[in-house]
Amino acid sequence: MSARRTLGGATGRSSARLSAGVYRARALRMAGGLLLARGRVRAGRRALRRAAALAARGGLVVDEGLAALALAEAAGTRPERAGYAARARLLLRRAGAAWYLGRLDALSPE
Repeated sequence: MSARRTLGGATGRSSARLSAGVYRARALRMAGGLLLARGRVRAGRRALRRAAALAARGGLVVDEGLAALALAEAAGTRPERAGYAARARLLLRRAGAAWYLGRLDALSPE
């Protein structure tokens, strides 16, 4: 079997696209955290929302949950924090990511 046939088939293309989506979602989440740390709140939240949307489209439950967790931590209002925290809790519990659930429990209910 030729290399082109093995690597260039539908499986190779879709797996490459999936990998790109995984890394793009993670890169956006990290960029959002960095922007928040630098005080660029609007840009940071926007990057985190894009990361969550991209992860959701790709079926990346943990990545979407982590983006929602970061959004909950960066939320400006109590209802916004509660909404993102609930979404993060649902996704992270579904994925069995107990360590991250502890971070959610540590969020103050201000």
